[in-house]
Amino acid sequence: MPIRLASSSAVVEALKSAGGGRSIAESIARRGAEQQASEERERIALHDSPGVASIVAAVDRRFGRVRLAERYDMRTVARDGARVHVITQPCGVRLPVLADHGSARRALLSLLEIVPGVGPVTAKRLRAGGVTSVEALGAVERFAQLVADICGEWDEADLVGICDRLQDRLAGRGHLLAALVAGCVELDELVFLDLETLGLAGNAIFLCGVGSFRGGGFVVDQYLAPGYADEAAMLAIVAEAVGGRRVLLTYNGRTADATWLRARSFFHGLPPMPEVAHVDLFYGTRRRFVVDEPVLASARLPVVQHQLLRMARPGYDVPSWAVPELYQHYVQTGREGLLVPVLDHNRSDLEALVLLLERLGAEALASCAPSGVDTASEARP
Repeated sequence: MPIRLASSSAVVEALKSAGGGRSIAESIARRGAEQQASEERERIALHDSPGVASIVAAVDRRFGRVRLAERYDMRTVARDGARVHVITQPCGVRLPVLADHGSARRALLSLLEIVPGVGPVTAKRLRAGGVTSVEALGAVERFAQLVADICGEWDEADLVGICDRLQDRLAGRGHLLAALVAGCVELDELVFLDLETLGLAGNAIFLCGVGSFRGGGFVVDQYLAPGYADEAAMLAIVAEAVGGRRVLLTYNGRTADATWLRARSFFHGLPPMPEVAHVDLFYGTRRRFVVDEPVLASARLPVVQHQLLRMARPGYDVPSWAVPELYQHYVQTGREGLLVPVLDHNRSDLEALVLLLERLGAEALASCAPSGVDTASEARP
């Protein structure tokens, strides 16, 4: 017959009711309270420690004995003599509500300024004359070919060209508007990317977080290199995971993640990553909520999560600048638990991008609408 263990609270109550066991019961309760207080001190230490050594020590005390395979759904993939751990974490983030292809096209082609040679002054004059869309501008002979090229991008679903045009022609506002491109494809054609690296540009990538929609929800797959020599195999597997997707979403990925991924793939002699439309949510966030309207103190993702998305960070979160040191200590000691806050930090970043995409898409659609037009009805689940 299997033995069923009672909870600690049940044991305490049983001892109290038995009489003569009050001191033992109180001792157990006191130890439980001391353990909770210790965990709270460790949680505070992760956020308030003055240096990276203190953070590493606090993480080691809390998670040092944890085995990743016992905490997460993890499998190990062998590739060319190397190993890659793949950790899969289903997330509770709801599916985003995005503008559909038709709504995105109408909104973005109402912006005359995306046509070369049309600046704010010319656009205002044209609108006053009744030209309210790029298609209508095609009737003007000197713009006819330019308009044909732009409409051709939409007819051929050239999402790379559409994103590049928005960002080149409209700068910061173009990055905000590019969020609408995500609604032009199915949810399972979107891929979210967040990397963890060993520091300054050129250093190794040791963790690639890849978020995607499947099975009716949002799932994060985290590709972890157990050692420095496993980076190339990890990058090759990530390239396969990203391949076939049509829109890549990052946060400051134009400067960091996507550029870093290409550079490290080239360093290892791997084929270049497939070209897809890239929507970097950092620039749209900064333009809308820092520059246009100072809603946020800064565009750092933890600030965005807290102040804009009202989203809690993991309880044992660590600052980004401590992440490389935690990985290096893991490699040196083999104590897998040092990576628990890193993995949860990475997953939280990707979850935030889903919520942020929906928010920026709504802001972008509203910014294109004529005064008084209700754009909410044009969004799709």
